[in-house]
Amino acid sequence: MNRPSADPTKHPAPPIFTDHTGTRFAPRFALRRRDAALLSELMTRSREELFVITDPSLPDNALVYVSPSFREYTGYASEEVIGRNCRFLQGPRTHPSDIKKIRTAIAAQREVTLRLVNYRKDGTLFVNQFFLTTLRKAVPRGRLRLKPRPWVVRVVDRMKGERFPSGVPMRRDRREPVENVYYLGVLCECDHVDRNLIMNFGANFRAKQPEEEYYLEEEEEEMQRSMALEEAVAQLEISTAGENTVGVKTPLTPKRA
Repeated sequence: MNRPSADPTKHPAPPIFTDHTGTRFAPRFALRRRDAALLSELMTRSREELFVITDPSLPDNALVYVSPSFREYTGYASEEVIGRNCRFLQGPRTHPSDIKKIRTAIAAQREVTLRLVNYRKDGTLFVNQFFLTTLRKAVPRGRLRLKPRPWVVRVVDRMKGERFPSGVPMRRDRREPVENVYYLGVLCECDHVDRNLIMNFGANFRAKQPEEEYYLEEEEEEMQRSMALEEAVAQLEISTAGENTVGVKTPLTPKRA
């Protein structure tokens, strides 16, 4: 007996992420496995990690989630910051070049790690090793590989001197429509830390993550194992039902006179 399985070419249902206080973040769409793994890990560490999520589809790339530790550390309550841009953390000693780097990364939808001066609600400053990355919409497995345009094939052939494959893995840093992206910012105080030392948990966790294809391959293997188990159980049920009928005589219907 074959049981219906989920269509891998369709978008999965969006999950809900919950921190240790019960505050939830419910994205509009399912996240890519790589991004969901990062956000899930941060949620489990929400007691100590400072992080925020913004939505570029909203006016001024507004905040839609702030972690409990962020609220405690900066002194801002959720109702004071949700719906606002993160620039309220800037102050007199925040360097314009650092803000420009963040804006450039947002425009290009790329990751960036930098040190900048930020301010708490009471006006005290802190040196922040800031990590910014994207949380992107999940791509159905059947659409993960893209066929390049003919002119791209010709250019790459000339540059590399070899044939270009018919399909290439989708770049995780390519630009997406703003309604398919969130931005995740992870803060880390680093007043007395060597500038070359990356203390930010989000940046370190992301650097150790495999590419998106790894998570999709794992999921596909798990789906195949699940389907094989379901098939084995179905065959066992059929076999057991057959054994139960062995030796059972069917009562005869008496003939009419």
